[in-house]
Amino acid sequence: MKLHYSHEPDHLSMTQHQAQQLSSHTMTVRVLDEPQVSNFNHLGPTTETTSTLTLKQIRNHKINRRHRANRYRYEVIRHVYKHFNFRKIKRILKSMDMYYVNINMVRHTLFIGLKNQKLVDEVEKLLHDRLFTERHYNQLYQ
Repeated sequence: MKLHYSHEPDHLSMTQHQAQQLSSHTMTVRVLDEPQVSNFNHLGPTTETTSTLTLKQIRNHKINRRHRANRYRYEVIRHVYKHFNFRKIKRILKSMDMYYVNINMVRHTLFIGLKNQKLVDEVEKLLHDRLFTERHYNQLYQ
Protein backbone atom coordinates (compact mmCIF):
# COMPACT_ATOMS: atom_id res chain seq x y z
CA MET A 1 0.00 0.00 0.00
CA LYS A 2 1.39 3.40 -0.97
CA LEU A 3 0.41 6.76 0.41
CA HIS A 4 0.32 9.69 -1.98
CA TYR A 5 0.11 13.22 -0.63
CA SER A 6 -1.44 16.00 -2.63
CA HIS A 7 1.20 18.41 -3.87
CA GLU A 8 1.38 21.78 -2.22
CA PRO A 9 3.69 24.59 -3.21
CA ASP A 10 7.11 24.36 -1.56
CA HIS A 11 7.94 28.03 -1.86
CA LEU A 12 5.92 29.26 1.11
CA SER A 13 7.41 31.96 3.27
CA MET A 14 8.13 31.25 6.91
CA THR A 15 5.12 33.17 8.18
CA GLN A 16 2.80 31.51 5.69
CA HIS A 17 4.16 28.12 6.66
CA GLN A 18 3.59 28.77 10.38
CA ALA A 19 0.13 30.12 9.72
CA GLN A 20 -0.68 27.07 7.64
CA GLN A 21 0.42 24.70 10.42
CA LEU A 22 -1.59 26.56 13.04
CA SER A 23 -4.78 26.56 11.03
CA SER A 24 -6.99 23.54 11.02
CA HIS A 25 -5.95 22.59 7.55
CA THR A 26 -6.83 19.10 6.38
CA MET A 27 -4.60 17.19 4.03
CA THR A 28 -6.02 14.79 1.51
CA VAL A 29 -4.41 11.38 1.27
CA ARG A 30 -5.08 8.80 -1.42
CA VAL A 31 -4.42 5.11 -0.82
CA LEU A 32 -3.63 2.96 -3.81
CA ASP A 33 -4.11 -0.77 -3.47
CA GLU A 34 -1.22 -2.87 -4.67
CA PRO A 35 -1.48 -6.55 -5.47
CA GLN A 36 -0.26 -8.74 -2.62
CA VAL A 37 2.09 -11.65 -3.15
CA SER A 38 -0.06 -14.74 -2.81
CA ASN A 39 2.35 -17.42 -4.00
CA PHE A 40 5.62 -17.69 -2.06
CA ASN A 41 7.02 -20.62 -4.09
CA HIS A 42 8.84 -18.33 -6.48
CA LEU A 43 10.73 -16.71 -3.60
CA GLY A 44 12.70 -19.90 -2.91
CA PRO A 45 12.78 -22.11 0.14
CA THR A 46 11.76 -20.55 3.40
CA THR A 47 14.58 -19.71 5.78
CA GLU A 48 14.51 -19.82 9.53
CA THR A 49 14.36 -16.56 11.39
CA THR A 50 17.28 -15.27 13.37
CA SER A 51 15.59 -15.91 16.68
CA THR A 52 15.08 -19.61 15.88
CA LEU A 53 18.68 -19.94 14.76
CA THR A 54 19.93 -18.40 17.96
CA LEU A 55 17.68 -20.63 20.06
CA LYS A 56 18.93 -23.64 18.11
CA GLN A 57 22.53 -22.54 18.57
CA ILE A 58 22.02 -22.05 22.31
CA ARG A 59 20.56 -25.54 22.58
CA ASN A 60 23.47 -27.00 20.59
CA HIS A 61 26.03 -25.25 22.79
CA LYS A 62 24.32 -26.52 25.91
CA ILE A 63 24.21 -30.12 24.67
CA ASN A 64 27.80 -29.97 23.39
CA ARG A 65 29.03 -28.78 26.80
CA ARG A 66 27.19 -31.66 28.46
CA HIS A 67 28.68 -34.23 26.06
CA ARG A 68 32.16 -32.73 26.46
CA ALA A 69 31.84 -32.94 30.24
CA ASN A 70 30.75 -36.58 29.99
CA ARG A 71 33.78 -37.43 27.85
CA TYR A 72 36.10 -36.42 30.67
CA ARG A 73 34.04 -37.42 33.69
CA TYR A 74 36.59 -40.14 34.42
CA GLU A 75 40.05 -39.20 33.23
CA VAL A 76 43.70 -40.03 33.51
CA ILE A 77 46.26 -37.26 33.08
CA ARG A 78 49.85 -37.95 32.02
CA HIS A 79 52.83 -35.82 31.05
CA VAL A 80 54.07 -36.71 27.55
CA TYR A 81 57.47 -36.27 25.91
CA LYS A 82 57.37 -33.49 23.29
CA HIS A 83 57.96 -35.72 20.23
CA PHE A 84 54.93 -37.93 20.83
CA ASN A 85 51.99 -36.94 18.68
CA PHE A 86 48.34 -38.06 18.57
CA ARG A 87 48.88 -40.82 16.05
CA LYS A 88 51.75 -42.36 18.01
CA ILE A 89 49.88 -42.16 21.31
CA LYS A 90 46.76 -43.74 19.82
CA ARG A 91 48.84 -46.60 18.38
CA ILE A 92 50.43 -47.25 21.77
CA LEU A 93 47.07 -47.21 23.56
CA LYS A 94 45.56 -49.53 20.94
CA SER A 95 48.49 -51.95 21.23
CA MET A 96 47.87 -52.08 24.99
CA ASP A 97 44.15 -52.88 24.37
CA MET A 98 43.19 -49.71 26.18
CA TYR A 99 39.73 -48.39 25.35
CA TYR A 100 39.09 -44.70 25.85
CA VAL A 101 36.19 -42.35 25.20
CA ASN A 102 38.33 -39.44 24.11
CA ILE A 103 41.91 -38.26 24.25
CA ASN A 104 43.20 -34.73 24.13
CA MET A 105 46.66 -33.18 24.30
CA VAL A 106 47.28 -29.73 25.68
CA ARG A 107 50.94 -28.87 25.11
CA HIS A 108 52.72 -31.84 26.73
CA THR A 109 49.85 -33.07 28.89
CA LEU A 110 47.71 -36.00 27.78
CA PHE A 111 44.08 -36.23 28.95
CA ILE A 112 42.47 -39.65 28.50
CA GLY A 113 38.69 -39.72 29.01
CA LEU A 114 37.28 -43.07 30.18
CA LYS A 115 33.81 -44.54 30.72
CA ASN A 116 33.91 -45.49 34.40
CA GLN A 117 36.04 -45.61 37.53
CA LYS A 118 36.90 -49.28 37.02
CA LEU A 119 38.60 -48.43 33.72
CA VAL A 120 40.41 -45.53 35.38
CA ASP A 121 41.92 -47.92 37.93
CA GLU A 122 42.98 -50.36 35.19
CA VAL A 123 44.53 -47.62 33.06
CA GLU A 124 46.39 -46.19 36.05
CA LYS A 125 48.00 -49.62 36.53
CA LEU A 126 48.85 -49.99 32.82
CA LEU A 127 50.23 -46.49 32.30
CA HIS A 128 53.28 -46.50 34.53
CA ASP A 129 55.67 -43.58 34.93
CA ARG A 130 58.09 -44.88 32.28
CA LEU A 131 55.48 -44.59 29.52
CA PHE A 132 55.49 -41.59 27.15
CA THR A 133 58.92 -40.43 28.35
CA GLU A 134 61.96 -39.50 26.30
CA ARG A 135 63.51 -42.89 27.00
CA HIS A 136 60.32 -44.65 25.87
CA TYR A 137 60.28 -42.57 22.67
CA ASN A 138 63.89 -43.45 21.89
CA GLN A 139 63.19 -47.16 22.44
CA LEU A 140 60.28 -47.10 20.01
CA TYR A 141 61.40 -44.75 17.25
CA GLN A 142 65.22 -44.75 17.13
